[in-house]
Amino acid sequence: RLRTTVTTAHDSILAIDDAGLIIDANPATAHIFGYAQNTLKELPVSVILPDLEWQTSAGDLGITRGLRINNTDFPADISVGRTNNDDSGLRIIVIRDVSRRLNMTRQLAAQQAEIGRASRLAAAGEMAAALAHELHQPLSAIRTYAYAARLQMPENSGLTEKIEREAARAATVVQRLRDFF
Repeated sequence: RLRTTVTTAHDSILAIDDAGLIIDANPATAHIFGYAQNTLKELPVSVILPDLEWQTSAGDLGITRGLRINNTDFPADISVGRTNNDDSGLRIIVIRDVSRRLNMTRQLAAQQAEIGRASRLAAAGEMAAALAHELHQPLSAIRTYAYAARLQMPENSGLTEKIEREAARAATVVQRLRDFF
């Protein structure tokens, strides 16, 4: 049963000796690293896990670099266990290629950032629309009062025309802001 479990596992499972040589590996190891199954035995573990300090390591070691036969590297989640008999120096290493998971995490982070930007833009649009609405009313009133003042006091018509023109220009800016959002 144990052999069946190890051979059907999707994660790489290695047994290494106290010299750091692979003494056994499951088929997933060959698949993940690109080696033929029979070439893995007696290969130094440092060839496929160049950054792993296997001599002093035990437990979940996190993510390190795995190196395929074609010299491409990948993020590998590593766990190292020791046998109960420390005299044998036998260690079991479980390796999981986490490239896909990390890519998905990066894509998710990018999508969340995009959603955040879209959300901020929507909030800015709502705020701009509210601001445009609030400014439109006083600008209309200013234009109306300036027009009424020009009719009542023709001697100040130049000044009131300037007031009307500037209020109309401000109203145009407000309308462009409304149209944008």
